[in-house]
Amino acid sequence: MSLAALRKAQNLSQAKLAEMLTAAGYPATQALVSQWETGAVTVSAERALQIDFVTRGAIRKELLRDDLPWHTAANDDTAPAEGEGVTHG
Repeated sequence: MSLAALRKAQNLSQAKLAEMLTAAGYPATQALVSQWETGAVTVSAERALQIDFVTRGAIRKELLRDDLPWHTAANDDTAPAEGEGVTHG
């Protein structure tokens, strides 16, 4: 499923998703969200994890990047921690 479809299913605008990421310390803009959705820029593994976190799992990292071998623990609700490969880029 595409990021656009997942985002719309949660009644989130591109700007709102960008705002949520930025508020959590992961700077993003509406333009960047648009680039992800059009495929101009690939959603990185780090960004997929950040999106999963800020949406509290409503937009799952596994659906954004199904090509990656995600760890799937039952209680995987922890925030991406500094030094765990999550960047702001």
